[in-house]
Amino acid sequence: KTPLHEFLERNLGPRDLFGLLTTQNQWTDLQLGHTNSLVTEFYQPLNAEGIFFVAPHAGFTRSSVDLYQGKNRIATYDADSALAGVDAGVHFHQFGTLRVGAVGGYLDPSLDTGPQSLSPGASHIAQGAFTAKLLFDQLDSVHFPRSGWRFAANTFNSNSTLGADDSYTKWDADGNVVYSLGNNTFNFAAKAGGRVGSNSLPRYDEFQWGGFLQLTGLRTGQLYGQNLRYGRVM
Repeated sequence: KTPLHEFLERNLGPRDLFGLLTTQNQWTDLQLGHTNSLVTEFYQPLNAEGIFFVAPHAGFTRSSVDLYQGKNRIATYDADSALAGVDAGVHFHQFGTLRVGAVGGYLDPSLDTGPQSLSPGASHIAQGAFTAKLLFDQLDSVHFPRSGWRFAANTFNSNSTLGADDSYTKWDADGNVVYSLGNNTFNFAAKAGGRVGSNSLPRYDEFQWGGFLQLTGLRTGQLYGQNLRYGRVM
């Protein structure tokens, strides 16, 4: 395998309980748990070297989100969402990938438990956005790296010209550096996110933090807000 093939196998999509079902140019990802999702993508190189590509994709997600006041859970929301879109991108040899694209779909939030005063209001939210994703991955292992580095950045520009009910721009970036000294391995990681411009993030797309490897002492998604800053050393 070439370094580019190894990079694509690691980064075309997340590996989960049911693994990755792969054909020559298409993958389908199924995830079950706190969030249930089914995502499929058709990956089509545009030249013999595979440097340029297009990737139509579609997915459906059903998730459950808890709302906390301090340490107390005061409401639980269910949300069904469906998005479809297309990306165009370029590979930087074995180093990384840049994608730009557009998506459209809907989000249907509902109050599962909690007082009616915390109802999400609109039961159907139209979504449409321009997207950009940058990924560099030089880790030596997907699951237990001993050396290398990784950096990823994403932007989501929800735009009324694509039919979105809410206009805003959300960004996030994360990275980690892994270094080994003898039998000891140190993993330095950081993540940040926020909004661009004056429009606030809608409640359904605010950052949530807490849970395993995200301030593990907190419940999953216990913290939420318009901005995120986090660092970790393992």
